[in-house]
Amino acid sequence: MIGQHVPSADLDRCLNLIHRRAGCRLCANACPVDAISLEHPAPILDTETCVACGVCIAVCPTDVFGEGDHTERTLLRSVSQHAPDELGVVCVRRTNPRKAPLPTAIVVTHPRCLGSLDIGDLLELSDQGNRPIVLDDTLCEECPIGSAHTVIATAVDSVNALLGNPQAIRVASDATETAAVREVIDGAHPHFTRRALFGLVRDRAAELTDRDPGGSLPTSRVRLLAHLPTIDEMGTTRIPFADVRIDPDACTACRACVQFCPTDALTMSTKDATFAISFRPAACLDCGICAVACPESAVSFGDRIEGLLNARTLAAGPLTACESCNTPTAAKVGADGRTLCTWCRHGAGAVGPLHDEAGLVEDLLGRLDD
Repeated sequence: MIGQHVPSADLDRCLNLIHRRAGCRLCANACPVDAISLEHPAPILDTETCVACGVCIAVCPTDVFGEGDHTERTLLRSVSQHAPDELGVVCVRRTNPRKAPLPTAIVVTHPRCLGSLDIGDLLELSDQGNRPIVLDDTLCEECPIGSAHTVIATAVDSVNALLGNPQAIRVASDATETAAVREVIDGAHPHFTRRALFGLVRDRAAELTDRDPGGSLPTSRVRLLAHLPTIDEMGTTRIPFADVRIDPDACTACRACVQFCPTDALTMSTKDATFAISFRPAACLDCGICAVACPESAVSFGDRIEGLLNARTLAAGPLTACESCNTPTAAKVGADGRTLCTWCRHGAGAVGPLHDEAGLVEDLLGRLDD
């Protein structure tokens, strides 16, 4: 075992259960011991094979996996009590942290794989890029779960892209200098003074209350946004956000993209026989479900985000009643001279109220020809 506890799984959060064509394989692809299968298509964790490395917890955008000890949060609390100017981080396999080949004089020990540190963890650990961080990856090459190095490298690259600084977080294998380690911080056992204990209670209360008001954002995304510096514009290639676009000429206001969006990054409002679909880039997980759910192929993706925290309107226009089911639609007049909503035009008929996303899959897509 690399870590101490096998993670639990809340399968209801899985993107593959929100839409049958979500196609998310992040956890299975990242697992270094092939302990996760996607046959159902929700992830099934083989607890006998699992080594508790924590990588699946870090890569899942909807927090399907978790464990009660909050290992990474404990590490962050340990570091916050010392507030070092620079920091090296070593994994559980580094039995003598003082011999770690790091260019930092202060090192914190992490009780499992460094691949368990997600983007939000690294942003917080680096104090939004104000504290240089070096991750000790020099043991990865000979590690039994060495394939997790890809996860580490990807997270580092994403954080540096978000911070606009390629040197904000580095890996030791790329460092050319070393320093004598003067202090080792125990990342698993924070030392609590009376003042620090009160701070822990305050921080825990904040974790429970400072969430997305609508409750639609995963906790990991809330933490990421809390430690993200202001971003005006950036490319989407290396970051966990997407630039969603909707062709207003193709959109029929059918609501499919909105209904399936797992975080309410896409919302639709109606007023006075008009509609508007809005997009919040900060809430987007880049899952791509909106595109596969759209029956009109109206959704696409750009390569740059302008104003990560700003909502913008993607499509808007007038609504008219479908001549078959009376549902408000933005569909154009067809070749037969009739105005039909998306579902009637595809032969699905009027779609009644549904209570959950899984039901929406069966009701909407199950009646459409693929």
